Amino acid sequence: MRDAIKLLREQGRVQSVHAKGTYVTGDKTSAPVAPSRRLVQDLRDAITSGSLKPGDPLPLEQELMDRYGLAAITNTIALRKLREEGLIHHFPGRGRFAGPGPAQEPRSPYQPMKSYRSGPRLHLQPRDDRRRNRPYA
Repeated sequence: MRDAIKLLREQGRVQSVHAKGTYVTGDKTSAPVAPSRRLVQDLRDAITSGSLKPGDPLPLEQELMDRYGLAAITNTIALRKLREEGLIHHFPGRGRFAGPGPAQEPRSPYQPMKSYRSGPRLHLQPRDDRRRNRPYA
């Protein structure tokens, strides 16, 4: 058996992947690709080749899950990779779209977020010292 696999490997008909096993490659020279990586690569190729133009909607998440056999969280992680690369953008409630999203001003992590309340901020004053030092009843 080992001699047969060795012969097939030398002929380029099988490929062994450490901790995965031995796969028949046929005409291909690479090992099988995980479905989540295939999803990322297929969408990346569609966007970079121009078949998905900026602003075009991506297929629905359920459709991608059915097509690639992925769980919801795996699908989300794969799409997040594309968003981090700037190839897609997401509008909650509307879907995911090809191309970079609308430009946003970068916010410093030390800059406070905008307040949606109008008017002056409420500043709390410490309570009377006599009440603060009194033991709780």
